Amino acid sequence: MSSNNSHIYSKIQTLHKSFEHEQLFRSLKNISPTDSPHYIEINGAKLLNACSNNYLGLTHNPEIIQAVQKAVEEYGAGGGASRLVSGNCNLYSSIENTLIDFFELDNSFSSLVFSNGYAGNIGILSALGSFPNTEIFMDKLCHASLIDGALLSGAKIKRYKHNDSTHLEALFAKSHSLNKIIVTDGVFSMDGNLAHLNEIIDLKNKHKAFLVVDDAHGIGVLGEKGKGIIEELNISHKEIDCLIGTFGKAFGLYGAFAVAHNEVIDFFINKARSLIFSTALPPAILSGILTSLEIVKRMNAERSRLRRMSIELRNTLQTRGYKVPEGITPIVPIILGENEKALTMAEKCLQKGVFISAIRPPAVPKNRARLRLTLSSGFEEKEIDPILNCFE
Repeated sequence: MSSNNSHIYSKIQTLHKSFEHEQLFRSLKNISPTDSPHYIEINGAKLLNACSNNYLGLTHNPEIIQAVQKAVEEYGAGGGASRLVSGNCNLYSSIENTLIDFFELDNSFSSLVFSNGYAGNIGILSALGSFPNTEIFMDKLCHASLIDGALLSGAKIKRYKHNDSTHLEALFAKSHSLNKIIVTDGVFSMDGNLAHLNEIIDLKNKHKAFLVVDDAHGIGVLGEKGKGIIEELNISHKEIDCLIGTFGKAFGLYGAFAVAHNEVIDFFINKARSLIFSTALPPAILSGILTSLEIVKRMNAERSRLRRMSIELRNTLQTRGYKVPEGITPIVPIILGENEKALTMAEKCLQKGVFISAIRPPAVPKNRARLRLTLSSGFEEKEIDPILNCFE
């Protein structure tokens, strides 16, 4: 055991104290299942889970659970090795082909499954940004995994103001880099709003840039068939050089994927270190993903209901005086400003039987602390009422 007299340990202790002083300290909560898919148990209390990304309620879908159980019996429990060694079981190619069908693309496109969204983003961006004389232009509110991937690449990074195409254009005007990459979320995870993708595409074409869109929170939720922001905004997939999605949100499982032209996917297979050096996903998860992909395509009624609930909840909270941005997604942020205010409100929600996490910096900008409330299409009126009771 270390004597704990190192300078690093001293720095950690100091930082720990500052976290507590600034009300930024976080701890892990033990969460147990209950007899209801939308409820969890924390410290013996049964709580409505109003901050999950389980947007379509598929984590407890019987078809998916059955597919997972059957695959465990057939394939075993684990992936066994990385995909490039011996972990690339046949279910991977089934998913990757199904994704091309899901997005209704031709055979010039391929897809690639990663172990999770974070691994996908750091692998993709660290590979794309590795070319000499490359500059990455990122929305200020891009997800942390995209930022980390850009940092790992060694490329120059420029951050443009959130959804501000004029600022992005100004940054392009000052750039002398040969290789330009634009990076944006499709749906921003903390605000729940959509990227101004049509404007970004115009600039991408004008400046011959490579466009990466992480639509983790949009795919499955937006569009009649669940194809995400590209369907919602009626954008051709050919305008997106690399589309990233996840199976850990609307699809109710785990894992992530990229969709791009064949040559780009081959490039990722050979250069994305998070793919090359990660153990393959368990076959049971892959089997569940295959089943979920088929289910999500036919959930248009659930998507419509989810959008309607999201808009109605926003309107109600706004009429009660809360600062809630406009939007159509199931991410409903209640902006409170101060960290203490967000923590206090989260505690009041717990006392009323609703679990909503307080989101504080660095996940959001300073003085923009909030409760990040998220809805599921499976919520009934009896689940919405307790949420509203928290904000009377």
